[in-house]
Amino acid sequence: MDRRSFLIGAGAAVVAVRSAGAQDGSSGLTVLADKVTATEKSVPEGVNRLVTFAYDAAQHPTRGGARYRLSDADETARHPQAAWFSSANGRYFLLDENPASPLMLGAVGDGETDDAASVQATRDFCVAAGRPMLIDAYFAHVGKLVLDQPISIRGIGRGGCGLYLAINREIEGVNILASGVTIEDIEIRTHIPKSIQNGQGSYGTCITIGKVIYEPVRKDGKLVAPELVTATALSRLKLTRAEGSAVGHAIACVGRISGVVGNDLLIEGASPKHPHGDAVLVHWGSSGEDFPLEPDGTTVKPLVMRRDPEAFTYHPNNIRFENLRVRNTGRLTAISAAYAVQIGKVDYDGLDDGVARNGAQLLDLVVGDDGDRYAHPDDQGKVFSNISLTDVIAYNIAGSGINARALIDVSGFGTSKQANDPNTGARYLEQPRWKNIEIANVLMESDLSDTTELINVRNFLGDITFRDVQAIAKVSQGGFSLQQCEGNLRFENCTVNGRTLINDCDGVAMRECRLVGSMLPVLAIKLNSSKGFMLGERVTGGKTGVVGRIAAIPDETTLNVQLIENWAPFVEGEDLVGSVRGRIVSIATQSNATLTVHGETVGASLGADLEAGGTVITVSSKGARPGFPRAVKIGDKISYDGGVLYVARYAPANTANIEVTPAPASMRAGGALALERRSRNLRFENCDVSGSSRAIDMRNCNAVAFEGGRVRDAGQYGMLVGEGAEVSVDGTIFSNNGLRRLLPQDATLPTRDIAVSENALFAGRGIRFEDSGRIVNNVSVNEGALGGSLQNSIFAGQPIKGPLSIPRTLKSGGRFALAENRTAEGVALQGD
Repeated sequence: MDRRSFLIGAGAAVVAVRSAGAQDGSSGLTVLADKVTATEKSVPEGVNRLVTFAYDAAQHPTRGGARYRLSDADETARHPQAAWFSSANGRYFLLDENPASPLMLGAVGDGETDDAASVQATRDFCVAAGRPMLIDAYFAHVGKLVLDQPISIRGIGRGGCGLYLAINREIEGVNILASGVTIEDIEIRTHIPKSIQNGQGSYGTCITIGKVIYEPVRKDGKLVAPELVTATALSRLKLTRAEGSAVGHAIACVGRISGVVGNDLLIEGASPKHPHGDAVLVHWGSSGEDFPLEPDGTTVKPLVMRRDPEAFTYHPNNIRFENLRVRNTGRLTAISAAYAVQIGKVDYDGLDDGVARNGAQLLDLVVGDDGDRYAHPDDQGKVFSNISLTDVIAYNIAGSGINARALIDVSGFGTSKQANDPNTGARYLEQPRWKNIEIANVLMESDLSDTTELINVRNFLGDITFRDVQAIAKVSQGGFSLQQCEGNLRFENCTVNGRTLINDCDGVAMRECRLVGSMLPVLAIKLNSSKGFMLGERVTGGKTGVVGRIAAIPDETTLNVQLIENWAPFVEGEDLVGSVRGRIVSIATQSNATLTVHGETVGASLGADLEAGGTVITVSSKGARPGFPRAVKIGDKISYDGGVLYVARYAPANTANIEVTPAPASMRAGGALALERRSRNLRFENCDVSGSSRAIDMRNCNAVAFEGGRVRDAGQYGMLVGEGAEVSVDGTIFSNNGLRRLLPQDATLPTRDIAVSENALFAGRGIRFEDSGRIVNNVSVNEGALGGSLQNSIFAGQPIKGPLSIPRTLKSGGRFALAENRTAEGVALQGD
């Protein structure tokens, strides 16, 4: 083989080169100092491959070196200038790297210098050449990076390379607008100086797939849909909202997109107090929206469709994210008018380097958003279906603010609402029907001062299942709150502490659930370790108690214990014995909630009107001006020491009298399970209900059935069958109720396992009553009751005044029938 040698000077750098000649047709090869000065050199004929040590040796002698191949003017014209050069003797050479890095096209890669031009040039080269893009350093990028052609972006590991995007709240970070985009093994970090606005969640992101708002495009006079974005893959990424940054989402999946897969993602936020700090947002888009203001002229109102009869809405679908590690982030996900969305295998921690960062919500399913009314034909009949959140561990959830209201929120107040607003004149859309929604294998622990319920389902129509969900609160909060719902709401093997409210619902079934209300009295006991204690188990020290709250994380040391034998307190330093032992090291009493709205404490009390079931709050002043410090809108939640209310009418800032939904009576009475106004078709199978003044408190509801299970450890009543309630109980155990009689001030309190009130119907069969030492009567029936029966039941306890208190006749003319009831020894009950 013929071999020739020659020199090509490069300023101060002169490189000796050996070239391979080609009697056999093989190509020549030459090494240059850099790409920038290559245009000044002549490249001999027969040399058709070059290698550079650097892109610009004057800036850095070894950064950005690459291989080049012989090309021509036509081919290089299709590529960015940074990817090719023409030698002094007119020969064209094109970058020949696979993959190609922005360093090879002039980037500095120090994470501070703006490399946007080089990054975009590399993107364009890789798209045109059909090659992957390599991220092998930290590249600062001012402005968004648009990916509107298929491309694969690969890194060298999310801990050693990335894109640092300096953007604002009006643009996206990386915006994927084409099918076939893959991003893996890098960090993407954003910094925005001001938090995003409501309704503009696709901006200020690390990654946005699709668009919320599409400019209307017409063909032959007809509106046409934008191109569907499919086959997006995100793997092994670190997505960071930089410290000091305002809030945007990590990932936004919006508009006309399908087929998104995200796996093994580390997501870190910046300021999760703001409601728009999601790890993943999934939101519908359309061909045009309005953003009108509220009457006070300051607040952006939710998205409302323009009155264009040809307008389409586009609904994200077939989206799957799994293996997520989420830190310092206000919300895991919000899903609005989408379908076929799966999010699973999530590790969510509200602490960041050991400091509480106010991470406050896991899931927001917005049930009031746009559905089939304007949906594109591809989405018709599919929206609001097949959505799941599974395999989640969430702990140290602490803080206040809008996202601290519920850990899982399925409510009807979203970005397009569903009813007419008489105050603003806005026309909202009709309620959609949801299908096949599943939340399963979820463990949540909350320490939120501002949370009003752990799981809120409101204004929901359709089918939803909660399976193997444990929601544990460290402070006094609501548990499940189900209001104005209809369909098939299923809860299987779920555990929640705090009041469970079912209000104006049709079609709720709970199976193998544990509902733990507030415990009276309660001690918060500091242990050297609470690992191994079980919720609701009996523990003993110098006194005997029941565990009222157990933490979800193994190293938690605070335990709430309800006294069940003596009012005398535990003693510091003594052993607490349950299934394991823990030594008490300090004790503190449990505190009550305060009245809050928008995360702010507003007043200490609500007045007699609300306590009597009224609908107006008269708010005391916190400062010089009266009322709420900010405007309130329909659906805003207000928490108080009895539960949660919802604003019924818009009111501007500093309004003293706020209209709210009526307070269900059980909120004042303190039921662990409260069944309220017009609820119907409710079924509870093998459920354990404990705590609160009344473990089960129901009124004005019918077709309610309890089968099996246990009702225990209530303060006054195990079950209050209130006015207008109709219930059947079969095979349930009532045990250890009447605990408020332990308190000196309640020593003569009338206590019952079952109390049947006026205008109520009760049917009991196969019930067992035990541990009745603080019960006045096991069963008490008011003479105003409509009627009922009790049969085949066992009375194994020793109530204070006897097992039954039932009048001979009822005012209604009906009767309360007794049959085949026995003591534990088999003796027939007197009066049976």
